[in-house]
Amino acid sequence: MRRIGNLGESEKGEPQSQEAPRKPLLLCVEDDPPNQLVARCKLLRKYEILMASNASEACHLLVSQGQQIAVILMDIELKESELNGIQLAKLIRGRLERSALPRYAQDVPVLDTPIVFVTAYGTKYDVGEMLDCGAKVVDKPVDFIELELCLTKLKLHKLS
Repeated sequence: MRRIGNLGESEKGEPQSQEAPRKPLLLCVEDDPPNQLVARCKLLRKYEILMASNASEACHLLVSQGQQIAVILMDIELKESELNGIQLAKLIRGRLERSALPRYAQDVPVLDTPIVFVTAYGTKYDVGEMLDCGAKVVDKPVDFIELELCLTKLKLHKLS
């Protein structure tokens, strides 16, 4: 897990003034390194980004910084994870029995943070189940104009 775009540096790594406006904090849960890189490159101008490559990393970030996260971009299929994106979304919404979950997932707070599933497998899963989590769905390969429109429509009121 990595934090990208810290407030103390510009995108070029140069020191910023403390007066610089804060960017909303975005949690990107993506297991594929090339997709992580593309998301980071396309979204860094507007967001401070937390990266998680599996469910365990995402849960640790949600426990430590969940209240500050303005939006979650999440793949559904997460290789080498005990939970998939839909299960994580249900966990975030308080709709999973926590005692049956891995220990790292049991303390994740219930949040109303907007969730956007970014997936190549949208038709493999029940759309109603995704929408029931309060999530939007954007298909891969990602059309970043569509993703930016989706993010713009969400009410991102939290700042990092």
